[in-house]
Amino acid sequence: MFNRELTIRGLVIGALGSIILTMSSMFIALKLSSLPWPIMFVVLMSMFVLKLFGNTNIQEINVTQTAMSAGAMVAGGLAFTIPGIWILNPNADVSLADLIVVTMGGVILGLIFTALFRKYFIVTKELPYAMGQAAAATLEVSDKGSKKVGLLFGEGINICTNNCIEHALLCTKDELKAQLKEQVANAKDEQIITTREALQAIHEADIIFYGIGSLYTSILPNLIVDGISEEIRRNKAKKIYFCNAMTQPGETDGFSVEDHVRAIERHSFEGAVDIVVTHSNIAHHDLLQKYQAMGSIPVHVKEEKHDYQILYRDVLSFEDALIRHDSSKIRDVIAEIIEQELK
Repeated sequence: MFNRELTIRGLVIGALGSIILTMSSMFIALKLSSLPWPIMFVVLMSMFVLKLFGNTNIQEINVTQTAMSAGAMVAGGLAFTIPGIWILNPNADVSLADLIVVTMGGVILGLIFTALFRKYFIVTKELPYAMGQAAAATLEVSDKGSKKVGLLFGEGINICTNNCIEHALLCTKDELKAQLKEQVANAKDEQIITTREALQAIHEADIIFYGIGSLYTSILPNLIVDGISEEIRRNKAKKIYFCNAMTQPGETDGFSVEDHVRAIERHSFEGAVDIVVTHSNIAHHDLLQKYQAMGSIPVHVKEEKHDYQILYRDVLSFEDALIRHDSSKIRDVIAEIIEQELK
């Protein structure tokens, strides 16, 4: 069995890949003022090239892709720092030797600080580093065979939860379904403990805001935790709900503003909402058609009588052809409500 990690061919492939990535990333960074993150590309490229030579293993591929990835990092350092020399001094005379010294100095300092901080951030703090995890999962999948790789592009991935992505990359669809069923069964037996700090914060609140977020996957999960809704009910402060602007496919299909409020009350208590803030904005027809093609339509008020007050406000942004709540506008509405309710 081939079990070597550091090989001459791996270093040569990594070095050549690093040079190519440095040049291409540098070009893109200077043209677009942004730097592509090439980890997944170099993982697949390293895997492909090494497998052309026959025997290889996950360790050799990992070493090779790490060497390749260094090229993009060097390009980032060059593209976003070196131009500063000419920004500060348009007539600066910098030789190629100077650039090489600065570049190598940056590489060495980067290696030193990476070695120093790695244990703290990755081992001690256990930060996620999603791209690194995705690269590792891809390498593991490649080692499992064609059925495992096929799942990366199969329908099985569509039934994953956020906590199941790593498992989804490493198992077949049937195995994944079995794991999900087991997780759901185990979750039913787990008790979520409400922290004293959370209950105290609700108890002392002068105003309570719900949102902004997905109804069933952001707002309601907080309300169904033992003690949270009860503490909100005991607090006589006004409770304001920022309603979603658009329905979410598979979650709130066809929902009106009233449907959102009813869902909140059904999973908490009657009278959980005193004021609903909804948008008064009108999106362009073409933008609405784009969302409708994805199964999403605007959330509107449909009924005439309500047990709560409805505020229509300009709270949306349509930048980048997206319908989103505008944080600055939300801030202004919150300030308006606080001033009115606490005067």
